[in-house]
Amino acid sequence: MRSKPKSKFHYHIFSIFLLLSPQLFAGTVAQTANTISANKGLALYNNYYQQNEGEVEVYYDNIEDGKLVGGKTTLALPPVVEYQGIMQQASASWNCETIINNGPPGNRIDIVVVGDGYTLSDMDAYYLHVDNILSGYFAQQPLASYINFFNVHRVDVISNESGVDEPDYGIYRNTALDMSYNCGGTPRLLCIDTAKAWNAAGAAPAADQILALANSTRYGGAGYTSLATMAGNNSQSVELALHEFGHSFGKLADEYEYDGPETYTGPEPPQINISIYDAGQQASLQTKWYRWLDLPNVDTYEGANYSMYGIYRPTYNSKMRSLNRPFEEVNTEQIIFRIYANVSIIDNSTPLSSVPISCYTNFYVVPVKPIPNTIGIQWYVDGEPVSDANAATFSPDVALLTDGIHEVSVTVTDNTSMVRNEVKRAQLMRKSLQWRINVVKPDFNQDNFVDVTDFAILTNYWLDACSAPGWCEGSDLDRDGIVNFNDFRIFARYWLEAVIH
Repeated sequence: MRSKPKSKFHYHIFSIFLLLSPQLFAGTVAQTANTISANKGLALYNNYYQQNEGEVEVYYDNIEDGKLVGGKTTLALPPVVEYQGIMQQASASWNCETIINNGPPGNRIDIVVVGDGYTLSDMDAYYLHVDNILSGYFAQQPLASYINFFNVHRVDVISNESGVDEPDYGIYRNTALDMSYNCGGTPRLLCIDTAKAWNAAGAAPAADQILALANSTRYGGAGYTSLATMAGNNSQSVELALHEFGHSFGKLADEYEYDGPETYTGPEPPQINISIYDAGQQASLQTKWYRWLDLPNVDTYEGANYSMYGIYRPTYNSKMRSLNRPFEEVNTEQIIFRIYANVSIIDNSTPLSSVPISCYTNFYVVPVKPIPNTIGIQWYVDGEPVSDANAATFSPDVALLTDGIHEVSVTVTDNTSMVRNEVKRAQLMRKSLQWRINVVKPDFNQDNFVDVTDFAILTNYWLDACSAPGWCEGSDLDRDGIVNFNDFRIFARYWLEAVIH
């Protein structure tokens, strides 16, 4: 057993020094910004460091007498310059496996699972711990319904020794990510070297959130911004992961009372799930969870944010108050909003264009679909909804349109009943696309009837190259630069029909 208390002690002293004097390192970080981009993991951490301005709020939780208790603290982030020469090769040497692949990383929330204190011989146990946590993770609403909005990657981080540091028991391990219980003197606070965690995540195709598993059975964890830690082999690991996800991703507050001022006397908190206003005041001010107050389980229950009085939570007992509970309605809605803040509801579509396109285009959209599918689609022509045009594909009825420029548009909305804030639904869960089309019809001689005379014009230009403005007397109907079978197909659709111009 190798002891390293001195380095751990120095790290925490140095973190406090950084918290007090972050300006001392600002210039150094700026000078190294250009060089770190060569290493993906280090670049991820640099972005994390900059976004959090050198420090991060960390939630921690514990179970006492069957109740969830804990608090939050602020930890300094180690400066990027410290890692300039020591992590260049690490993430590149670790295997990464994508275990849930639901779409392009640019439009998904990419969760990266990393482990600490797992040696090469511990890898089978690590795989099992990851599978156990993820199976329970995506069984919980709203993640069960919105699993298609996530990718999950597992990075096989290999440590030199099994287990992680437990300084309160005199246990120190030589591990890759320096995870440690008793962080800052709090036994259940399981900290991690954030720079090394993001560097490890750099082995994945993309990284938005990190789940860090300690090779331990001891209960503990932490909810950093975009990063959560937990014991990989504790019976409450899944529940703790979900609770910390509520903090790190959902931006939710703790709803229990513990070790805070008995009465909260501060201003209205920014988190959606705690408030200084009771039900009547919320309804009058139309704030926080007033839209949900008609439900029998939703009210303003006193006691939250570590205080017993002066502050309220929306339900008697949600996952942000106790483990093994659902998130409940208000927290569920907030997590859905956070999902859509990171994922566009439309994955793919007919390419947008700055110039008018063919009126014979078969338009399409590819939405990201919840389970069950609550996506609604409506197509429009010139701003008017088209009856029964609610599928993912749409072809405008050109015969009903006059010649010239028209607009085709589509609106895609997630109509889930798990959301009641219609303003945010419109902002985050709805997207509209528009195209301009140039309407031309196969009545080439303009006599308002498609007949043999028009067919003669078409055949006269068969397989000819065409261009604007004449487009071969209009016979290149799809404006692709040649008169061919696609133009004939369009022509045949109108054979012996009257048309309007």
